[in-house]
Amino acid sequence: PPTAHCPPPRQPASWNSTVLEYYSVAPLEHNTDLTYTAACSDCGGLVSSRDFYIARRVAKRNLPDGRVSFGSGGVSVPVASDQGRPSRTRGWNDVSGFVVIAPPDDAESCSVVWVINSDLRGWLSVTLIELAITTVISKWYVALANELERTRAEFHKNKKAD
Repeated sequence: PPTAHCPPPRQPASWNSTVLEYYSVAPLEHNTDLTYTAACSDCGGLVSSRDFYIARRVAKRNLPDGRVSFGSGGVSVPVASDQGRPSRTRGWNDVSGFVVIAPPDDAESCSVVWVINSDLRGWLSVTLIELAITTVISKWYVALANELERTRAEFHKNKKAD
C-alpha cells in the first residue's frame, strides 16, 4: 500500500511564485486532506486571483521496474463555511493532479506528468484561459527546476563540507 502522509498546514514554498496562499484545512482520511490554494493573478492582471478548495490524495509507490513514483491528485469540493474573498474568484478543478516518476538508475532526472482540468470561472475567453494556464504551468516548471538546481548545489556543498 502507498505510504505518504498529508503535510502540515503551511504557506506556499518561497520558490513557487504562482501561489499566494496554500494550506491544509483538515485531514479527511489516511493520505487525504482538504487543501486551500490561492493562485496569483496572471496575464498582466487580465486573469484575477483564483482560489480553490481541493480534496487531495497523495501516494508514493514503488513500481515493479524499480522506479519510484509520487502522485498527488484531487478534485474541488464546495465549502459552505467559506463564501469566498472579494479579491478572488472561486475556481473549480475537476479531477486533476500530477505524478513524478524517478528512474532507478538516474538520480539527476525524473518525469513529471501534470493533468489540469480547471474551470477558472468568470467572464474569460477560451484564448485567455489557455494562455493563463499555459503561463502558470511554464512558470511553475521553471521555478521548480531552479529550486531543484539550488537544492542540488546546496546538497553537494554540504556533502563536501562533511
